[in-house]
Amino acid sequence: MSDFTYVENVAHAHICAAETMDSWVVSVAGKAFFITNLEPIMFWEFISLILEGLGYQRPFIKVPTWMVSYVVILSQYIHDKLGYRMYKYSVSPHYIVQLASRNRTFDCSAAQKHLGYSPVVSLEDGIKSTVASFSHLSKYSSFMRFGNFDEQSKAEKLLGSGIVADVLLWRDERRTFMCFLILALAFYWFFFCGKTFTSSAAQLLLLVTAILYGYGILASDM
Repeated sequence: MSDFTYVENVAHAHICAAETMDSWVVSVAGKAFFITNLEPIMFWEFISLILEGLGYQRPFIKVPTWMVSYVVILSQYIHDKLGYRMYKYSVSPHYIVQLASRNRTFDCSAAQKHLGYSPVVSLEDGIKSTVASFSHLSKYSSFMRFGNFDEQSKAEKLLGSGIVADVLLWRDERRTFMCFLILALAFYWFFFCGKTFTSSAAQLLLLVTAILYGYGILASDM
């Protein structure tokens, strides 16, 4: 679960704090208070509501957190080996993964008790207002419809159509993800574990032989 705060509620909390300080009823000077919408929600559910409000499909592929973390670590390792930074911003991808996969809720009882705070805009209304503020990014907006986004890129013109193009250009997300996962596992197996193609083929052949032998024994017993 994650807590989100609509900006109007933040402004309202500042007003509540100013009024409380002016009243001298309760001493709140120098104290810190958590301010949220008091409506915890799953992180990806929040993102999905934003996407649906803009007219896009909500994410439907579920990937385990540990797998994404390993992919991020692998990407960072590759970028470090190549000698350039993985990202240009102060927030690392690993932090974003942790933010999206962990519970982050806050206790606003102190603000409610000492400041008299309560949200003036619900989470549902806040999401609607947020979507309206970014209406130019809507799937059905004139900017998106007439922005000439249907024009083929150089990569699309070069690759054309076919299975390879579908995978490389993310036209088939499931197939692309499976190919990426296989490549990541192969990279881990050959580079991190130090395996060679010959030893891997021998181990695979040994495994297949053991499976066939076991299957033969079971078939003869039946």
